[in-house]
Amino acid sequence: MRYAGSIALAALMLAGCAGLSGGGADASSLEGIVYSTGGSPLHGVEVRVGAGPTVRSDRAGRFSLPAPTPGTHRVSASREGYEPCEARVDIAGPTDVLYLRLRSVDDLVASARTAIDRGRLVEALDLLTRAREISPESPAPAYLAAIVHVESGEYARARAVLDGLTSEEAAAAVDLLYERIREKEGS
Repeated sequence: MRYAGSIALAALMLAGCAGLSGGGADASSLEGIVYSTGGSPLHGVEVRVGAGPTVRSDRAGRFSLPAPTPGTHRVSASREGYEPCEARVDIAGPTDVLYLRLRSVDDLVASARTAIDRGRLVEALDLLTRAREISPESPAPAYLAAIVHVESGEYARARAVLDGLTSEEAAAAVDLLYERIREKEGS
């Protein structure tokens, strides 16, 4: 696969967003496929190049857009429950195929748990902040963010995060975490 431009490659590595490969499209369209980070095709993803029209990917993750002029373009893709992706890519022509990869809230939370387990608290907090931006009603990212703050000794910040949770589902977890804060403050 050929990646177009270092910015697109950086976006691919950091946000899992976009890459280009030659072959497969006709002269009047730009073809592409949207995948999850696990490699499954994603349907219903809204894709747009520059100020052009927005299209949705099909069940196989495929989409087709009117071919933009060759050059550097901003590509965006979004779907509920997934981190939106935006990247600048160099499009040589209509024979390029655009591959997009979106990261789900669940994937961000799982990566954050791994980062917490490995003591990479700043990385975990970044992942959890991104997950909360996508799904603010989900208690898991907030709960884990509070854990990161407790492990960092930032008890007031942990309380502020927990105070934002009102879900009955999270009530027991919140009580346990408050208990952990009190224990850490007392030691």
